[in-house]
Amino acid sequence: MTAKKEENPFGILPTGTANVPSPVATNLSLSDGWQLTKTQQQMVAEFQNQMLVIEAEKVKTVFAARQLAEMHEYGSLAFACAAGTISTVKQLAQGQAHEAYVEGFSDMQTKMLGRHLLGLLEVGGTLIGEEVHRSLHPVPEPPKRRGLFG
Repeated sequence: MTAKKEENPFGILPTGTANVPSPVATNLSLSDGWQLTKTQQQMVAEFQNQMLVIEAEKVKTVFAARQLAEMHEYGSLAFACAAGTISTVKQLAQGQAHEAYVEGFSDMQTKMLGRHLLGLLEVGGTLIGEEVHRSLHPVPEPPKRRGLFG
């Protein structure tokens, strides 16, 4: 019997790339006596800003992914717990005159709970996605107006 190979449903590489060397140098060093021009100094500063933004975006994205997973885990647990309670109430009504009403109400209530929880997860996930998408670059301040006509 051969072991079934697990397929990744997302088509992404497995994690564990921390030990893979980076193809891009993240620090710049210069030979002794080499002086940077003002333009080159600006280039190095911009390079450092870009590396900082890339690293921060990665951290922000991984954090968001973990939070989304936790939200979905909790949503599943909350649904299972509530559905169990609703099922218990249905059992208590068995053989009673109001059994059909409790059965119908419980079915609608369980479906509504599912829709509400899915809606919360959808909205929460969308808002988290918007935060991940929001730029880390500071918004430049508008120029100060001088005089009467700017």
